[in-house]
Amino acid sequence: SGQLTLLIECDLRRPSLAGRLGIERSPGLSDYLGGNATPAEVLQTVRLRPDQQEGGPTLVCIAAGTPVARPAELLESQRMRDLLAEVRDAYDLVILDTSPVLPVVDTLRLIPAVDALAVCVRSNETTREQARALIDALSNLPARPTGTVITGIRPENEETYTYYSYAYVGAGK
Repeated sequence: SGQLTLLIECDLRRPSLAGRLGIERSPGLSDYLGGNATPAEVLQTVRLRPDQQEGGPTLVCIAAGTPVARPAELLESQRMRDLLAEVRDAYDLVILDTSPVLPVVDTLRLIPAVDALAVCVRSNETTREQARALIDALSNLPARPTGTVITGIRPENEETYTYYSYAYVGAGK
């Protein structure tokens, strides 16, 4: 949409962003927060179209970085709060890609520092109990605008999700 966007991988336990985007895993966020890298060393630019020429749309990313023993401590640090304040002023949109909310505390502790949430749930895997637990956990934090993204919807399950979709059905004999 033309906004200058920064994507920060805050899942320091099971990072996957670097592999998916074809960028270097480190130096990254953990290296910066640990005082072992500068902002310039952790920022990486991804072209949004593989065949893209110079000047096309890009996404600026900070990968998770070198594995650390206590990721929650780094994410709760003053250095992390300072980083978020700094990038908030430099970018139109800052996205924090985090660990799953329920299994670890890292994500819940980051929520007070963000303006809004996009919660991803996996179709046919996320249970009602997990959804309720998430709602309970979020109710103990400052209210934030929250949206939901449903992932893992497969075409073979199309009949379940046809309210806004259309399918061509060929004439049979």
